[in-house]
Amino acid sequence: MAKDARFKEYLTKLLSDNGVKAQSALKVGELPLEIDLFLTFKDGDDLKLFTPIKTVLDHCGAKRLVVEYKSENDLLKLNHLYKLIAYRALYLSSNLRNIPPAEVGLLAITTQFPKKVLQTFEAEVLQQGVFLLHFEFPLYIIVINYLPISEENYGLVFFSSGETLKTFIRTISRKENLTKIE
Repeated sequence: MAKDARFKEYLTKLLSDNGVKAQSALKVGELPLEIDLFLTFKDGDDLKLFTPIKTVLDHCGAKRLVVEYKSENDLLKLNHLYKLIAYRALYLSSNLRNIPPAEVGLLAITTQFPKKVLQTFEAEVLQQGVFLLHFEFPLYIIVINYLPISEENYGLVFFSSGETLKTFIRTISRKENLTKIE
């Protein structure tokens, strides 16, 4: 849970610093329930460290994303996808007059490969580590540990685990050492 909270705090700050309206723990519904992250984009937002998120936006055409995050300690399961869909529906029901449904996309970001989820639904690979599930409507999954370790993914790979995290740290360390030598 602590890693989930750090992820939401970090992503909210970093995206906000780059022009994206990012809200963590957005309350929806009667209880209320909390959406992990709700992102609102406008043309010209700087997503250079978040190419996978830009890929999702470009593919679905949404201006907003309801985001569910799962760390390596909390694997992405089918019930999380249904919860994500419910959050979107609750958000739209409370904001129906202002936002067309097509402008609100669904994104799950997870550290580990969600094998059962991807076997259950027809999935299309949009780029390495980014999947589109053909559900009742498009649902996107970014698997952090499957993203290439490159600068345009640093904003997410920072939250990888295991060997991917070790490789990321080595890459950053080498890059930092090269900069100091020059």
